[in-house]
Amino acid sequence: MSLPEIPGYRILRQISEGKRSKLYLAEQESLSRQVALKVLSDEFYRDPAFKKRFIDEGKSAAQLNHPNILAVFDIGSVAGFPYIATEYLPGGTLRDRLKSPLEPSAALRVAREIAAALEFSHRHGIAHRDIKPVNIMFRVDGSAVLADPGVVSAAEQNQKLSIGSPHYMSPEQVQAMPVDLRSD
Repeated sequence: MSLPEIPGYRILRQISEGKRSKLYLAEQESLSRQVALKVLSDEFYRDPAFKKRFIDEGKSAAQLNHPNILAVFDIGSVAGFPYIATEYLPGGTLRDRLKSPLEPSAALRVAREIAAALEFSHRHGIAHRDIKPVNIMFRVDGSAVLADPGVVSAAEQNQKLSIGSPHYMSPEQVQAMPVDLRSD
């Protein structure tokens, strides 16, 4: 199924496609600003439980107002497709930047900024659970931003949910054991 028109947004182009979602560059017409629109892939938008989790993750992420956490602007659904509109980060990902060596001072700055984002998130009882180089993005000014959470609230932390990317998971995540904020 193709992406339906989303009122208030004009799709400019597809940025990327993952296993579970697609990311589009769009213009938020009311504010004339570029945003990233994340929508579930065809396979997952039909699953009510996955749809709910997608929206819940967006709502949790929207509560985290921090300079190093991706800003969520809007959450909605049109023709059964849930979407999340976030700030657009044209500065690339840490995965892109790791294709060549990082200066030690740059690596330290990224580590500090992401640690600050995690500390803030954890203080609010929310674990990310999917920290990996592709989920660390950059603004034009070079500041690092933690994006695309596999958000888990404090209430869910003892559930045996396997969320994340296997190569970057903590041992307890890989074994689908209860996790807490330390898993980040």
